[in-house]
Amino acid sequence: MLAAAVLNAFVAAFAGTWSCAPDTGNARPATRWTIAAVPRATWARVTSTGRSGGTAYVGYLPYQGVWTYEDFRDDGTFVSTTSPGPQHGVWIWNGAVTTADGITHVTVEWRRAGTTIRRAVGRSIGPSFRASARDVCRALP
Repeated sequence: MLAAAVLNAFVAAFAGTWSCAPDTGNARPATRWTIAAVPRATWARVTSTGRSGGTAYVGYLPYQGVWTYEDFRDDGTFVSTTSPGPQHGVWIWNGAVTTADGITHVTVEWRRAGTTIRRAVGRSIGPSFRASARDVCRALP
């Protein structure tokens, strides 16, 4: 089944339990992320705790040929992004963050190197990317 095989690409890249914190020396406490396949489904679930805790679902949409990342945060924020999948080890997600104050269009880059995930949030301007926030996630045992 194509969707299950494709799902393994996301799960293989990011599955695990992670401690994530700003990559700027910011004193904000770390959040805990758990990324795992959903049993008996072709989706992955991303759960996080802390200031922006919530639950996201990641899956491949074969009819569109894209990945979707749908994030439902505890504070009522909703994030909806899509990605063509990994390009040279980097997943680039584009979409919208909806809050009570309105909608913001974002680009999010995910990059894994060993026991670390680096994420950057910002805006794509033509072919370039301008990050406004970065964090680093370290694998937990």
